[in-house]
Amino acid sequence: MPVKNVLLVDDHQVIRTGIKVILRDYFTQLNIFEAADGEGALRIVKKERVDLILLDLQLPNTDTIGLIELISIKYPRCYILVFSILSEFIYARRMLRAGASGYLPKDASQEEIKRALDFAFANKKYISPTMSELLVNEVAGKTQESPFEVLSHREFEISSLLLAGNNLAKISELLNIKPSTAGTYKARIFEKLQITSMFELKEIAILYRFSPMTGSL
Repeated sequence: MPVKNVLLVDDHQVIRTGIKVILRDYFTQLNIFEAADGEGALRIVKKERVDLILLDLQLPNTDTIGLIELISIKYPRCYILVFSILSEFIYARRMLRAGASGYLPKDASQEEIKRALDFAFANKKYISPTMSELLVNEVAGKTQESPFEVLSHREFEISSLLLAGNNLAKISELLNIKPSTAGTYKARIFEKLQITSMFELKEIAILYRFSPMTGSL
């Protein structure tokens, strides 16, 4: 395999160190770069010819979905492998739609990590066996698709912020939008999910394993 440039994007040094150890064990022809947030990641992608990005979803001061969309459009040769503790059932399809090429749970075994990396270096889409089974069962009508799938990117983001305990004033500050706009989004979310209260939103989130991206903004 020719030398590959890999970028690890995670705000926890211990996670980046652990992944570097795994990468070095399996692949020798690698240049490994590191970033702790979206801004740092973009600086490296602009400067280096990055082949693979291993990206955590919960990054400080970062709109992670927006970051994925930007990189996939401006640097389409970069293979983005999301590496997150957040539920595949809620996040995997949305990240793939945004432009990621794979989604790998952080609790994956080393064997699964190696398999995902093999897919990435072969430029093949990757989802875990668990997610593959969920998609097959959905097609067969055995499981129900998450209702959060009907939300737009912004609605999904605001749902995450609401579930993380933010009020509308705080959300408007974080997203640089008017409080009235945040309120409109909240009303639209409730309408699409067919609910009338935060209690019901939390109930649906628990039912469908929707963990908010508390570190994403």
